[in-house]
Amino acid sequence: MRNLFFLFALSVLFVACGSSEKKAESGLISFIVRHENTVVPLSEQIDRAFWEYAQTGSESVRKKIDSLEALKARHLHNEKSFSYLQQLKNKGIIHDEYLQRQLEILHRQYLFYQADLDLQERVRLLQSYLKNKVWKTTKEAQACALDSSEMVGFICRRAMKDSLMLLVKLRNEWARQTGFSDYYALQFFLNEQEPEQIDSLFAELERQTDSAYRLIKQDVHYSRHYRGVFSQYGQRYDNIRRNNIYAYVNMPHLAVRFFSGIGFELEGVMSNSDLSPDDAKLPIMRCASIDRKNDVRLIGELHGTETDMLRLLACCGEAVYWENIPNTLPYLLRTPSSFMLQVGVASFFSRLVGYPDWLLDMGVFSAGQAGALRGSTHREFVREQLYFCRWALMMYHFERELYANPDRNLSVVWADLYRRYIGQAREEEIKCEKNRGCTYQEWISEPYFVLDVCRIHHYLMAELWAAQVMDYLCEAHPKIGNPCNPALVGNKEVGAYFKKYVFEPGAVIRWDTLTRRATGSELSVESFVEQFCKIEE
Repeated sequence: MRNLFFLFALSVLFVACGSSEKKAESGLISFIVRHENTVVPLSEQIDRAFWEYAQTGSESVRKKIDSLEALKARHLHNEKSFSYLQQLKNKGIIHDEYLQRQLEILHRQYLFYQADLDLQERVRLLQSYLKNKVWKTTKEAQACALDSSEMVGFICRRAMKDSLMLLVKLRNEWARQTGFSDYYALQFFLNEQEPEQIDSLFAELERQTDSAYRLIKQDVHYSRHYRGVFSQYGQRYDNIRRNNIYAYVNMPHLAVRFFSGIGFELEGVMSNSDLSPDDAKLPIMRCASIDRKNDVRLIGELHGTETDMLRLLACCGEAVYWENIPNTLPYLLRTPSSFMLQVGVASFFSRLVGYPDWLLDMGVFSAGQAGALRGSTHREFVREQLYFCRWALMMYHFERELYANPDRNLSVVWADLYRRYIGQAREEEIKCEKNRGCTYQEWISEPYFVLDVCRIHHYLMAELWAAQVMDYLCEAHPKIGNPCNPALVGNKEVGAYFKKYVFEPGAVIRWDTLTRRATGSELSVESFVEQFCKIEE
């Protein structure tokens, strides 16, 4: 009899637990529907408005974006909604994979907006003002054929230092109000990244790139603003012979033809894009998914340089990512797994311009041209990657310090880090290093601190990820050949790999899990070091 009673009680408990789980899942589904009814239309309006702003530089459109962002913030600031998500997450009773993942994403979205609304508005307006000032300055520099990096740096030092430091402190207050020590720590959380893991990864990268970088640093004569003032994707050293060839290339057609050859069609994307030179445009190159369905576009300007080709291929890489996330996924999961992975895909395809035989295989270079340019193209590609690696390590550690200790003598921090990672301190920085009370403000000349906040580690991790994927592909498909000069043209196995292991999961799984599944191992520095630190071989 006791056994019967125990079994009956156990069955009642199971039924109750099952009923509780179903009730929780039903409640979450209803919450998601209400959330999407408000946030999805707002997000699409913001994306369309930014597209118009990128085309026109219109001040009225910029103010419209600010207003739409404020409406979105007010909705996500809802304390009752955040409390519901927090409690549901803590209970751990959502077991459906798709619902659980949507809960994680929603929880981070709402947490970010729990700071005081007046504070959020101050941050939003100040960062909008600073971005607009930098963009306008660059357009003026381009119109006058001046070095945009130097001119922007001058403007930053003269007019923006106080505003930038105010913005840093306001962002830190935002982070503290949401439970984090500073704004960079908040960004780590929002991107599902562990700072200790990244610090360990970068310490190993610093160690393993040091000797290779020392061999080439005297030959590095690129601008400090290697990544370009407004590009997420980098820039190539200005080689006149290669640029003369690119000047006669129909770049959009070339990109469409390459991606078609590996299994991705981009004609629709190109027809919706705007890549023509226009004085009114913002100086950016971007891929945008307006509705997370079929409206994917590119915005930017093409002037017939190798850097333009690099950035176009990067944007096209992002476009095929967005295009191949299944529309059957829930809206919240119909997005790249992380910003780092999105940039990683862009980096993988942008590297094509650095592989000696790519343009030969695409029929752009003749055999004679390819032979003449093969050596210089590869050497410069390797140097650019190494220089960016060291520059990004310096910027990462400086920005971490900027947010962790904004009242420190940041000039000294900058000089110390520049000497450590780049090793070519300017005369002013050497004086600053000797004089610990100096006020030299070279670091203010980096527009990155205004335009792409707390993201430099994403770009560096993306380079590691792209190298690791290339190594995996060359091992899995031997006919691709050498990862330092792979044969990708017309190889549909490459497209099939990206579609299955990178694109189709969307945001259903985290970036680190996706990396393990796609490459068979955790993200590491080995592939990058193998491809870019064996410069003598």
